[in-house]
Amino acid sequence: MDTAKSIGAFAPLGERASELWSAVAEQLGFDLDQTQIALYWEEANSVSLTAER
Repeated sequence: MDTAKSIGAFAPLGERASELWSAVAEQLGFDLDQTQIALYWEEANSVSLTAER
């Protein structure tokens, strides 16, 4: 987002993703990876992003 902001680019999806990531990181710690973030959102919304086989 720093690059987008520095050139005045409109990036609402990137901004929202950054806000959500930061909110979760504040709750769970800042050493999270994408998998941990996805699991958090799955649990928070009672959904599963895993494909059923």
